[in-house]
Amino acid sequence: MAYKVILFTDKSGIRQWIKERDFKEFDFFLTDNIRAFISLKEEVKPHLFILDFTSNLFEPQSLSEKIIGEKIGDLWMTVLIVRDIKELTDYPFSNYVDDIMYFNEIFSPFFEKKLKLYVEYVELKRKVAKLERDLSELKEKVAEQKEDYEELILSILDLRVPGIRERAFLARDIAEYLATSIGLEGEQKERVLEAALLHEIGKIGLREDAIHPDKENIISEKMKTYRSHALLGEKILSRLKKWQNVAPFLREQYERFDGQGFPDGLRGNQLSTEALILQAITFYEDQALRGLSKEEVLDSVRRESGKILDPYIAGYLAQYILDKGRKGNDKTIRIPICDLKPGMVLAEDLYSASGTKIISKGSKIDERTLRIIEERRNVDPVIGCAYVYR
Repeated sequence: MAYKVILFTDKSGIRQWIKERDFKEFDFFLTDNIRAFISLKEEVKPHLFILDFTSNLFEPQSLSEKIIGEKIGDLWMTVLIVRDIKELTDYPFSNYVDDIMYFNEIFSPFFEKKLKLYVEYVELKRKVAKLERDLSELKEKVAEQKEDYEELILSILDLRVPGIRERAFLARDIAEYLATSIGLEGEQKERVLEAALLHEIGKIGLREDAIHPDKENIISEKMKTYRSHALLGEKILSRLKKWQNVAPFLREQYERFDGQGFPDGLRGNQLSTEALILQAITFYEDQALRGLSKEEVLDSVRRESGKILDPYIAGYLAQYILDKGRKGNDKTIRIPICDLKPGMVLAEDLYSASGTKIISKGSKIDERTLRIIEERRNVDPVIGCAYVYR
């Protein structure tokens, strides 16, 4: 296979020398016209561009704008011919040029060897790019398979515990909201979403009379048996390679921030961020199963902030509940706490992370209230956003 090289130069000596040489491994395409160069670039799809910076036709600023353009996939190499490196002092070519070749090197017996090194480098880049594409496609297929497995598991679970599939997707939505709010990304965020989706999988191993929680007595024996689904869920997922890394979070979903939870009494920083988010989700579900109103659930979240719930995550859970109840409400707007300004009127009470009411609904923001918010920043900050009237 002959490697393709486009050479842009108006030097007749270079052009003649290239034509007279027998380059067995290279096909040269010579041009001294920018328009023809651009056309060749699309037609030939070369391994190498060699640009003669000493050419009278060469305008330095055209390098990025007209000649090179965007390196799609970075699958070629650009070499610049110069007489002296000082010629480049005023031109920022580092983003567009891969290497520099001195003018007299073209006529050197090592010219062809140098070209060979260049194309070997390009070939390596192309192989790496193909591997990256293949890996990306493989990841997509694995993700699709995982989604199919999750759907299968949830559908089977739903036959055993009606409604569990719907709750699973709601749990994932809450996890998405909380994870995004606190800045989780990548694999950590993905683990949270998977844990939320499968957090009730252990219920498949519960007795029929223990599948549903005790709505009246959260410390009853029935409730303890019900919460054991967290341990069963951990056991199930720990045996599946696809979900082994999320199994521990299922175990910790009934732990408490204050260390009074089930099953290990872990507290505070002993708990992973993923587990703290899962705790918030199971807490929200427990409140909803008791038939509480939105306001009552909000009160519970604020009351248990720092006790059952991590204060930081509790603040965003409260924000989620408020957001959920305000879809389609065009009389209010949600803004970050840092964007509150004098004259704005609160459409909801403003609470700190500990659940303490700081400012009441209907209050007009002034310099004094802004100072109060600022003073609490490092002690008991207001988490999330505020609702104000438009």
